[in-house]
Amino acid sequence: MSASEHRPEQRARLHEMMAVGEAERTVAGVRMADLKAAQDAARRRHTAAKGLLTRARKDGSAAKIATAAARERQAYADFLAVSDTSIDEMFVINRAGLERLGDLLEQVGRAWDADADAVREIEAGQ
Repeated sequence: MSASEHRPEQRARLHEMMAVGEAERTVAGVRMADLKAAQDAARRRHTAAKGLLTRARKDGSAAKIATAAARERQAYADFLAVSDTSIDEMFVINRAGLERLGDLLEQVGRAWDADADAVREIEAGQ
């Protein structure tokens, strides 16, 4: 296969990788937003539970304080679990994106090399 014939193949592969990468970035962005929303919701539940605990302490009822304190501890544990899971998944998403970018950059190099080979072939034929 001549350099001129190899060039379109490398360009097509580059364009394919760029299109797939864009789609994957879109999906990753949506997932990251969903993870952030889950984390924010868990934080709001914990904040609300802390507010109920404060209200129970002002009321002074030992039973209400104990119930509210248990709810606050559970809401905090839930927040930590959601946060840890979200952050772990976000790292996985970011790592995949970086790997995809590395693959894309390698393909850019192959496409540029094919371009340079085609130019040399043209120049040699002149």
